[in-house]
Amino acid sequence: MLNVVRVEFSKLRRWKLLRVLPLLSLVLPAITFSYFATHPDYLTDMGLYKQALFSFNIFLILPAILGVLASMLVYNEQRCDVLKQLWIIPMSKGGYLFAKWVVALTVSLAFMMLAVGFTFAFGLAFGFLSWNGEMMAFILYKGIEAAVLEAVAVIPILALAVSHKGYLLPCCAAIIYAFLGFIVAQTNPYLIPSACAILCISRDLPDIIMPCAYQPFFAVLCFGGWAVASGIYAYHGLSEK
Repeated sequence: MLNVVRVEFSKLRRWKLLRVLPLLSLVLPAITFSYFATHPDYLTDMGLYKQALFSFNIFLILPAILGVLASMLVYNEQRCDVLKQLWIIPMSKGGYLFAKWVVALTVSLAFMMLAVGFTFAFGLAFGFLSWNGEMMAFILYKGIEAAVLEAVAVIPILALAVSHKGYLLPCCAAIIYAFLGFIVAQTNPYLIPSACAILCISRDLPDIIMPCAYQPFFAVLCFGGWAVASGIYAYHGLSEK
């Protein structure tokens, strides 16, 4: 299993689109700092953190990036008929899916940690933020939590990618899934994982009103149910290749 994960990361180093990941992670923090530089009366530490890290980053940007990443990773292997060679080795289909998910999790963590680190460094250096160790530890924890939850929420897109040839359908589905999560989170967050992730991340952030209370049982049911269904669907799709 570890060897499979190691191979996935070696392939990831050759993926040129990942070079823009640091820039993408800084887009929203940079926009937030620009806004508060011209509107200092609205500046608070928590307000800046929420806008820079936990608004469109978790609503749209990170879910779309992870979905497109999962789609392209699988497409490159399908295009080169790598799957046929993997089944000859042999490799378990569960191990293959897990390795892909670990890559998505790592990219998600890298994205959020870059955004958090830039926000801390730039905010403290230029006086946007005051030093508050307790609040900064909380924000770091929320960044890790957001990365993990968004990686879990992308499992249905990963299942779709491994079950279909081509990248267009999974990439389009990833973008629609991200927007749909943002919309569904305003009505019934427990319906799909992308919406449930928004509720779970926002549950203990101040001054954020969600349509329903956070209930761990329903959150686990949402993530777990979709993960199991996606795993079955992906396994069936891989069995036909």
